[in-house]
Amino acid sequence: MTIKIDISNLTENVELFVNGKRQCEIGTPPIDTPPEDPLSTFDFGDGNGPVPAHKHPNGDGWVADTTTVDDTVFVGPIAQVFGNAQVYGNARVSGIARVYGIAQVSGIAQVYGNARVSGNAQVYGIAQVSSGSIGSTP
Repeated sequence: MTIKIDISNLTENVELFVNGKRQCEIGTPPIDTPPEDPLSTFDFGDGNGPVPAHKHPNGDGWVADTTTVDDTVFVGPIAQVFGNAQVYGNARVSGIARVYGIAQVSGIAQVYGNARVSGNAQVYGIAQVSSGSIGSTP
């Protein structure tokens, strides 16, 4: 004998009894969850094409997934951090500034305007870089 039961409208678990004996428990169907966001990518214009990246939660600037950027850092909406760069503490990257390569920015340092910090450059403490380049450029 085959019994078909429509469980699409279940809101809680149901036990199935046959001739007074518990046979099984039928759980509620899984709630449809939205699919994961598609992988975000961004082309930083460094010749590597689009790479996995995301918008930084503090400032909304683009940050490559290969970087280390603290949540306390401000990355402005047009600024970019990519490569294997590291930005820590309360540093700020804003304007059209770019931090990339294996560069490090930390403390309360500010990189802004059209500044480029790259290669193995380190900007830290209370330093400010507002234009030009420090390190090697692609």
